[in-house]
Amino acid sequence: MRIDRREVTRYLGLKGGRELDVRWAERVEEVVAEAEELLTPAFSWRTYPVVQVGEGEITLAGTDLTVSGPRMVRRLAGAEHLTALAVTCGPALEEAAAVAFARGEYARGAILDAAGSAAAEALADEVNDSVAAEARARGYCLLPRVSPGYADWDLAVQPRLLEAAGAEGLGISLSAALLLIPRKSVTAVIAWMKEPVAVNGGCRACPRTSCRYRREEEQ
Repeated sequence: MRIDRREVTRYLGLKGGRELDVRWAERVEEVVAEAEELLTPAFSWRTYPVVQVGEGEITLAGTDLTVSGPRMVRRLAGAEHLTALAVTCGPALEEAAAVAFARGEYARGAILDAAGSAAAEALADEVNDSVAAEARARGYCLLPRVSPGYADWDLAVQPRLLEAAGAEGLGISLSAALLLIPRKSVTAVIAWMKEPVAVNGGCRACPRTSCRYRREEEQ
């Protein structure tokens, strides 16, 4: 897969319409091209009917996965199906970034790390597009995907989310703090709705307006 260079520079903190000078633009291009060779993208997803929407929990048919927390339940109210997804860029890219940092090659390490973040989100977007095509064919529209840790959805759900997504063969594991390993991985759910719902999602939904990674078009 090709990594979006503009997204890489956004993860590096370049904002406000600023452009890299020629030397740094060439350096980013060189390192991102290297990062693309290190990617081993993998993904899986499965879709489940919603069985019940309670006051603080959504339960699904055919899986132990639940979505809990009053804010999350309000956000997903009206969903008839939920898709659980998992994607990963594989371990090689972040291992290369770690080696670069250990050697004191901080610029190269930072670019590799940013490239991994951009690649993971792009891969999740590709899966999202595939799910959207399936949903449209069945007369549904989708809400923006949400991941554990968003709003009041606790990270404790990660093991069940990975299982529900069918991620057993992807090489994704969890740290003691329930963070994904490799780090350049994403888990999420996508709600299927019969009626379009306006949702202020993405960066607009996040209160951290000073975040260095915030997309400028969503200020």
